[in-house]
Amino acid sequence: MQIKHVLPAQRSKLLKLSSAHMAVATGVLVAVGLITLVTGWAATMVVSREAEDSADGTYATIHDSTASGSAAILFGGSTAPGPAPAPGGKVIAVAADGSGQYATLQEGVAAAQPGDVVEIGGGTYNEQLVVNKSGSAGKPITFAARAGEKVVLDGQGGVVSGSSDGLISLSNQSYLVFDGIDVANSPSTAAWGVTVNHIVFRNCDISAIQHGGIVLIDGSDVTIDNCDVHQTNLLHGAGSSAEHEPISLSDIDGFEIKNNRVYDNKEEGIDVKYDARNGSIHHNEAYDNNGPNIYIDSAYNVKVYNNRSTTTVGDGKSGIALAIENYSQSRLCYGIDIYNNIIVGSKLAGVGFWVESTGTFHDIRVYNNTLYDNAYGLNFSTTADKFTGNNNIFRNNIVANSASGGVNFESGAVPFVMSHNLFSTGTAQTAGENQIVADPQFVNAGSDFRVQAGSAAIDTGSSDTIANEDYDGKTRPVGGAVDIGAYEQ
Repeated sequence: MQIKHVLPAQRSKLLKLSSAHMAVATGVLVAVGLITLVTGWAATMVVSREAEDSADGTYATIHDSTASGSAAILFGGSTAPGPAPAPGGKVIAVAADGSGQYATLQEGVAAAQPGDVVEIGGGTYNEQLVVNKSGSAGKPITFAARAGEKVVLDGQGGVVSGSSDGLISLSNQSYLVFDGIDVANSPSTAAWGVTVNHIVFRNCDISAIQHGGIVLIDGSDVTIDNCDVHQTNLLHGAGSSAEHEPISLSDIDGFEIKNNRVYDNKEEGIDVKYDARNGSIHHNEAYDNNGPNIYIDSAYNVKVYNNRSTTTVGDGKSGIALAIENYSQSRLCYGIDIYNNIIVGSKLAGVGFWVESTGTFHDIRVYNNTLYDNAYGLNFSTTADKFTGNNNIFRNNIVANSASGGVNFESGAVPFVMSHNLFSTGTAQTAGENQIVADPQFVNAGSDFRVQAGSAAIDTGSSDTIANEDYDGKTRPVGGAVDIGAYEQ
């Protein structure tokens, strides 16, 4: 059986299966190592966690690629072994039904030492997980759902309160891993940590949260991987009343936010802010959030790539926004690379800039993105004096179907080097070097943003600022020169 990780290049369609169907499918895979669908599509068996599940906990997700004519079937409820303890560590079993060594989460915490895995049996735990101890280098303490079982920390009944606490509380701790721990119905945040280092959240589902989702402030080395974060910031029914965001990193040095699905939240989607630095945001799907789907506020040295942003709900909100708010002490945002992203349906712009009062941007590079059906491709809700240096670049981007225009700036000259962009026919703003006005000839505008043979985007980009791979991971360039947009043909 081939095991393949499928990145969330598009929204998934959920197919719920009975246990009998799952057994049959598993048997077929063991016997022949391959499923062939009735349509003749090839399919690959993949282990995955998704936000929804059927009554018996068995479900599947189909990721369909219309371009390649293939499908991948991702089955939940895996019986694969859970995380192994580090050398010298042990597995500590917690189960609410009494089948483990301990019945409560806090008993598991009390027993854990560096290198241990606290394995949590399936069920709903109406308690707070307060982690008051740390792992060590090479020996993290891991809190993991038992293989194939669904673990939910549920905040109903007032388990926690206020905006500065969470159903998972990890302040002042280091070397911790949370794997497959879902959080729901928190009157506070889902996870809260101040002064934290070497922290991993993966394979989690966070929903129905009054304030922020995963909120980490002041620390280093944070990874958030393959999580679904939705329906957060629900306080009083509007995000502006809630504190923090669905994924919120503030003053974190070194981070990676990848492979997540962040959607239907009342504030921004993914937010790195207030001197968050030296990190990356990649291969995420962010859609239908009230604020910008990805928000970079007074952060620096951040790479934002291979994400898909679809629809911002709030008026005046961009798909990816860079900002300097008054909460910032440095009032600086710099060293930001935004590339290989597909940004669709933003109420304001594909990429937007905003300064609340004072602050400066510099070394902002926006290249090889595909921006479609946004009010503007690029929007500056600020003035030219907020930008310094000559390394602010907008290059090799497709800007198509922008109802209000390609680029919008409050006053003066656009403070970016503009070159080798393709603006669809009728889209305003073509000033710059080697700008193209043409129909990009998408394979299927709205769903498949590869371009057809003969498109003016092919081999007409600049090699001065490029990523080595495109949205699909294909080496760039192919042919005589770099293509414009997120894909290399």
